[in-house]
Amino acid sequence: MMGAYLFINLDLSQNYENLLTDVKKLNGVKFANRLYGTYDLVIYMEVKNSEELKRVTLESVRTLKFVKSTVTFISMESYEK
Repeated sequence: MMGAYLFINLDLSQNYENLLTDVKKLNGVKFANRLYGTYDLVIYMEVKNSEELKRVTLESVRTLKFVKSTVTFISMESYEK
């Protein structure tokens, strides 16, 4: 398994009332948070490999009507308390 954070800018002209409801339906999403700052949303997902990450990002995340752009960061190592 590999983890990745997708930082997303939203298209402000779109209605994203059901944003988190739509995001949590995506395959591999573990959590999502709305943000203030440079990005509007961050999604953390766990997928099998880089091919699945590419598929989910291009075919699922980027096709959501309220997504303007994405930046992906792959997790190298993690710590949980």
